[in-house]
Amino acid sequence: MCSSDLVRVDLAASEAARFLSGLPRRGLWDDAQRMAVYGPEGVLLGTARAQGGQLIPMRLLNTQEISQIQTQQADTHSIFYSDESVS
Repeated sequence: MCSSDLVRVDLAASEAARFLSGLPRRGLWDDAQRMAVYGPEGVLLGTARAQGGQLIPMRLLNTQEISQIQTQQADTHSIFYSDESVS
């Protein structure tokens, strides 16, 4: 199962840091067995389940994995413009 098949949750920077430390987060999430959790700038942080309004971490990516994802995203989304103007 890939992350695009899961319910997506986006967290702000402060919530993302707490999530990465393994702490459950309180919120208005519907119960779900597997969710893909993203932090600032759309970086995948890991997976979680939601139960009783809590987002419970299941699989967390480590900082090295997150850095690799950010580098890959930057390489993929780089746009180069020429000095010539488009008519």
